[in-house]
Amino acid sequence: MSLLEITELQEYFFGNSCGPHHYGPGVCGLILYPNGNERWLNQKMDLMTGQVSFGGPIINKVRELVKKQDKIIFIPFGDEEMFYLMPWWSKAVDNIENNGRKWVRDTPIIDEEKYNIFKKYFDDNILYLTITLYKGKPSFPNVRLIPFDDDIYQHGPYRNILAREIFPEIPYKDKLNKVVWRGGGFTHHINCKHPRLRISKMLENYEWANVKHNDDGWNSKGEHYLHYTENFKYKVNVVIDGVAGASCEKWVFLTGSVVLMISDWTSSVVREMIPWKHFVPVKTDLTDLVENIEWVFNNPEKAEEIAISGKNKFFELTTREYQDKVIKDALEIQ
Repeated sequence: MSLLEITELQEYFFGNSCGPHHYGPGVCGLILYPNGNERWLNQKMDLMTGQVSFGGPIINKVRELVKKQDKIIFIPFGDEEMFYLMPWWSKAVDNIENNGRKWVRDTPIIDEEKYNIFKKYFDDNILYLTITLYKGKPSFPNVRLIPFDDDIYQHGPYRNILAREIFPEIPYKDKLNKVVWRGGGFTHHINCKHPRLRISKMLENYEWANVKHNDDGWNSKGEHYLHYTENFKYKVNVVIDGVAGASCEKWVFLTGSVVLMISDWTSSVVREMIPWKHFVPVKTDLTDLVENIEWVFNNPEKAEEIAISGKNKFFELTTREYQDKVIKDALEIQ
């Protein structure tokens, strides 16, 4: 497969925090043409994200359908939507020296400069795919959402390492009146305001909280490691954005617990869910965190309804039929 090099994009180099060739989102990726041709942008990649492979079933479905429409499709490397600059993305020399970890803004901003570079090479005859949208909306009209996990697409919500038989089915009323969360990241960032680093401190004096930062995330051994099946024992499970969305989204609704969403990033699943019906929302500045947790404990019947509704909706939105519809909608195929 040939390589298209766009040197203007290669200047978006942000240090070595994810390896020797760490570019910002959308600087590398896969270009699919309606005639079936393919090219890599700037360098060949194995993964779009940690959960979607360029050789996996989701992208292969896109390959199958791309010939049924007339636009170029670009599938970028990166967890976040490609035309956003994250708080730590900066081309400044001092940030490269700090491995791309110095926060230069509080929230993501739209990167019109990068969009205009792509427009110069591809005009408007292109669709950009992503697995997550900032606050549920694309930066530009031709950015489209696709499913976020190859395993779920291939096998459904109960799949491979997360097999149904190892999940404890615990009635909501029998779960612990506690909140649980494990997640990692951001410990080496500078001037970081991420909620993953603040939530443990905020809740450390609440006896109902088992909320701890585990350096490498929920699925890695560490000082505060907790096997994910333990989460099923708690009435409240917390989801907090990582770089963009949180990888625990692929199993957390299966717990049958109330899912507390601290998130600005929206997947194809959460996009179709309704706050206070399928999950309990919390602002990313955490100002309503304790209030909303205590609401769950003080309203057990309503909370159980939310837990059940969230689990049922997750099943509905992870069927193959629905995920294929998401892909077709992204490609504007009827």
